[in-house]
Amino acid sequence: MSRSGKHSVLLVLTLLLTALLPGEIMRIEVQQETPPAWPEGSNAYDNMVSMADFGYRQIDSTANINARNWIASELESMGYEVERQPFTSEVCNNCENIVVTINGTLDDDWRVVGAHHDAILLLSSTFDWTNLPRLYEYGCV
Repeated sequence: MSRSGKHSVLLVLTLLLTALLPGEIMRIEVQQETPPAWPEGSNAYDNMVSMADFGYRQIDSTANINARNWIASELESMGYEVERQPFTSEVCNNCENIVVTINGTLDDDWRVVGAHHDAILLLSSTFDWTNLPRLYEYGCV
């Protein structure tokens, strides 16, 4: 066999081996981190039921204060440091924001998530009071 014929055979064998064994010859280790577990959806439902169990959480009411304390306690039990920011307004003498700061890994990237823990029920003169228990049941107030 000529010299060029040997080179051709070697080239074909090399290409075949490369094609048949790519995982063995060119193995690249890729480490994938396991993402953190997402909260269970049932937890959100249970939290909604717990909040509804406090009753109508009008500002400055015992129900609102109890719900606020429960939220702070739940967050603390998850390991978060809770900051309470008391404030007053024309309609509220004992209000508090509940703040948890979670430090991320990006310096200039912020996310702010907010929610209300109070409930303000604005009623018209034609409100059907017989539906109020159902509103509590579904966590609307």
